[in-house]
Amino acid sequence: VRGKKCPFIPGRHMLDSVLVAFEAIDYAHKYKKQIFVMKIDYEKAYDSVERDYLLFMLRECGFHERWVRWMEACVCGGSLSTLVNGSPTAEVYLDRGLKQGDPLAPSMFLITAEGFRLLMSRALEMNLFKGLHLGGEGPPISLLQFADDTLIIGEATMQNLWCLKAILRCFELISGMKINYHKICVVGIHSGADFTNLAAAFLHCKVGKLPFKHLGLPLGANPRKLSTWKPMLDGLRKRLSSWKHKYLSIGGRVTLINSVLNAMPIHFLSFFKAPNSVIKEIVAIQRDFLWRGVKDGSKIPWVKWETVCKAKVEGGLGIKDVRLFNWALLEK
Repeated sequence: VRGKKCPFIPGRHMLDSVLVAFEAIDYAHKYKKQIFVMKIDYEKAYDSVERDYLLFMLRECGFHERWVRWMEACVCGGSLSTLVNGSPTAEVYLDRGLKQGDPLAPSMFLITAEGFRLLMSRALEMNLFKGLHLGGEGPPISLLQFADDTLIIGEATMQNLWCLKAILRCFELISGMKINYHKICVVGIHSGADFTNLAAAFLHCKVGKLPFKHLGLPLGANPRKLSTWKPMLDGLRKRLSSWKHKYLSIGGRVTLINSVLNAMPIHFLSFFKAPNSVIKEIVAIQRDFLWRGVKDGSKIPWVKWETVCKAKVEGGLGIKDVRLFNWALLEK
């Protein structure tokens, strides 16, 4: 895969794609650039891949013909039958799509999605599509991909819309994959409501607004606002409610705090610096669960939380300090 799929390049991280998207939106807001952002969603992505197209892409990516034949034998064969009242029906031979659960399927899907990147790159080379320049001599930002999660950024012009519509249609025809226009949305930044509505009608999609979720994070959100963190905090409370009927010792609660309640916010804490109010809320959820469990009412915490967060050899319980954990993740 090429550089557009940065999480699959050695030394890169999934959050790099989110960081680039955040920087692009922040740059557009700061310098009042008229752009649109479009999030692409595929309809049953694995089930509709044309296998002839997949083999063509393998050859285009430089794989040896013997390897291509091996992949054809592993991926393109097979049949299935369903059980009706305990009896199998006649076998149905598969002639398209990737098999769910096949360990080769994710890698093959990346090769499939590479075709969309090639179409976008060709459009940029021919000056048919114009992305967002962040200043300097760097390349324009036009496409960010992670598996089937695709984000398109471009100047708010009709030429870009015509080009994008042609690319999407061409990719559907050659790959067999279908764009789910009921789920994709287009967001305009300094482009005006008229252009955004026109783009949504032209591309047969919905009008979106910032922030919207991209790779699990609210793209364009203000991390200083509590509303940005509300989904994560609600997730912690929901997880606690699922433990109501479990009788746990204090050792079991410590294990759950470290393995679940500290793990759930990692994605947010890896990208945003949490405000003090959010830190206090997370600590309150963990502290109440440690001393009270999931029972209603109140119980006195007999030990300071700073002591609880110390290592066991220092007299603590080894629970991670959320604030220090947040700083450590941001330094990665």
